[in-house]
Amino acid sequence: MPREFSRTRRVEEQLRRDLAEMIRHEIKEPGLGIVGDSVLLVSRASATARLYSIAVHPDARGRGVGRALLAAAESAAWENERAWIRAEIRKDNRASISLFESEGYRRFGEYDGQVVNRWTQPWLVCL
Repeated sequence: MPREFSRTRRVEEQLRRDLAEMIRHEIKEPGLGIVGDSVLLVSRASATARLYSIAVHPDARGRGVGRALLAAAESAAWENERAWIRAEIRKDNRASISLFESEGYRRFGEYDGQVVNRWTQPWLVCL
C-alpha cells in the first residue's frame, strides 16, 4: 500500500474528534486495488471545506483518477453546503498544481518560508 494511503488512515481518528464530518472517497481497479484516495474535511465552523488529502497510485497516474477524486470532493462540498474548497499543495507537486489549475482553482496565498509540516511548504488554492 502506498505511503500516502496509510498516512491518511493514521490521521482519521484524530480528525474525527475535531470535525463535524470527514468524507472519504476511494477508487479501486481490478488487479491494483485502491488507486486513488481523497479526504475532504467539513468543519462545523466554516463555509470552506478542506481537501485534506488526495493521492493517486503511481501506476494509475494520467488516467483521470485525480480528476475523478476532485470531482467527488467538489460534489460532497456542495452537498454539505460549503461555498469553497481549500487545498494545500507542495510547491514542487507539478501534477497536482496542473490538475487544480485545469479545474479552475486559483492560488490565493502561500506560506512564505514556513514549513507547515515535514512534507510541505504549501501552495494554497481555492475554488
